Amino acid sequence: MDLIDRDGLENLSMRKLGAALGVQAMSLYRYVPSKDALLDGVQEIIVNDVPEVSADQPWQDAVRQLAHAFRGVLARHPGAIPVFVRPAATRVVLDRIDVPLQVLMEAGLDDLDALRAFQMMLAFVVGQAMWQFTPDGDRPVDDEFEFGLETLILGLEARLSG
Repeated sequence: MDLIDRDGLENLSMRKLGAALGVQAMSLYRYVPSKDALLDGVQEIIVNDVPEVSADQPWQDAVRQLAHAFRGVLARHPGAIPVFVRPAATRVVLDRIDVPLQVLMEAGLDDLDALRAFQMMLAFVVGQAMWQFTPDGDRPVDDEFEFGLETLILGLEARLSG
């Protein structure tokens, strides 16, 4: 993460990682079979840094909590934000979405709509973080984030009540 935070994801390579760790790049392939697997690991590190959502609260608050927590972690690692344009590929990452999906299903969404709602929130948070926190970003758009998040929640409330 230090290498990505310093140089950006686009500059991550097995050679540079090996040099940063003081080993030959080829020795890394014992632990990580490919650059894609390395990027999957980056996703895991970031996702594991996001606090678990409490299911013992209204679903709207759980969505807000998750969105703010995920955005906060992305803000600390802006160079790694683009890793989330890739699909989740590891069991660790997929396991972390179980509670948010359960919260959305308990709110009244079926399995497919809960997944769609989660993916919509994820796309919104990642997109907004790219806009705000990447080198081309650095824009003071917290109010836009709040507006978008509340609009997302209102849309889900309307779907649930309709």
